[in-house]
Amino acid sequence: MLNMGNGKKILHICTIDKGGAYNGAKRLNEMLIEHGYESRILVRTKTGNSSYTFPAFKSTWEETLSKVKNVVNLCFKKGEVKRDVLGSDLTGNSMVKEADVIFIHWISTFLSPKQIYELSGLKDKKVIFWMHDMWLFTGGCHVDRRCGRYTDECTSCPMAGKPASVSFRRKKDYIQKASLTVTGPSRWIVEEASRSCILKGKDIRYIPNVYDQKVFCPKEDINSIRDRLGIKTDKKVIMFGAADKGAANSNKGFSYLLKALEMIDMSDKQLVVLGNAESIKNDLGSYDVIYPGFISNEELLADYYRAADVFVNPSLQESFGYTVCESMACGTPAVAFAVGGMLDQIESETNGYLADYENSEELAKGIEFCVENKKTLSIQAAEAAKRFSYENGFANIETLLEE
Repeated sequence: MLNMGNGKKILHICTIDKGGAYNGAKRLNEMLIEHGYESRILVRTKTGNSSYTFPAFKSTWEETLSKVKNVVNLCFKKGEVKRDVLGSDLTGNSMVKEADVIFIHWISTFLSPKQIYELSGLKDKKVIFWMHDMWLFTGGCHVDRRCGRYTDECTSCPMAGKPASVSFRRKKDYIQKASLTVTGPSRWIVEEASRSCILKGKDIRYIPNVYDQKVFCPKEDINSIRDRLGIKTDKKVIMFGAADKGAANSNKGFSYLLKALEMIDMSDKQLVVLGNAESIKNDLGSYDVIYPGFISNEELLADYYRAADVFVNPSLQESFGYTVCESMACGTPAVAFAVGGMLDQIESETNGYLADYENSEELAKGIEFCVENKKTLSIQAAEAAKRFSYENGFANIETLLEE
């Protein structure tokens, strides 16, 4: 039965209208609209033409001022650790004033811990921080590379040293005072967040990300899809995504995948590399590869997933892993290291394969297993992914909103 939202107005806040966190916010927004809620997204920088995404600032000057504050923040940056000392005050924004529930998504370079605290203090509003990474409970990094020092105020940070502990204490002061509910899209990130004293005593819940099952779903005509996309029909297809910074982003694990490919007979296989592949083309020069680049059209992206025999995500830390969820929903099994959100999605050798951490040989074994058993794994992969569909994911959000 359709819930008509009980008149609640929902607002999502995100830095920019692109990237994985925005996709998460966009899909949550779409799901809420489908269930009768008035839901919109507020961003500092709008680049697209979405009718439900709005810029936070009315003038170019206001947006520029926000970006200047970010430049100042970058002066305090060390390595990958940001201080986020300055942020933009949204308490007077008309859409913020109208909202009954505010979801804070990825707000790096936009809001500081102080602004999160101020938003949480607005009267008659529920504020929910949706963790897309580890930033909320660390001294400033989005991925801690298994450091774990946030349990002890980020002392002796291997990336930033003392500045991380200074940032940690400042963040703790504001977040502890804030009236927040915190959600994480994987059991792993919820467990990690609960270990940080920044979130001590907070209500932290596991609520997975969601996807549109009408878009990401299996189809039978794989050969015709391959013909249309320029993918060979007489080869097994291994697909993976290149990181925003290519091979320079070590957390994405490309070096382990490269070693795994060297262990596989690639004579009857073709690679499809999505995203920014410029920095890794030389490493893949001896293989049969196509590079579609970034694909913003979700219907087209779903066809690429369907065309593959296996999707590989070799990330070393991953809070959810949308690419894994999307490929499985399209009937393509996924291979990943047994980390983070992968553990919630993949049941090894049933709907995909979980490889031992940082083990290229295991990664190669998983790729070959999925390629050889795609037909069997495909049904189970699509079935497992349904847990994260709009239809099945709404109950978790409804409970949160209706309390």
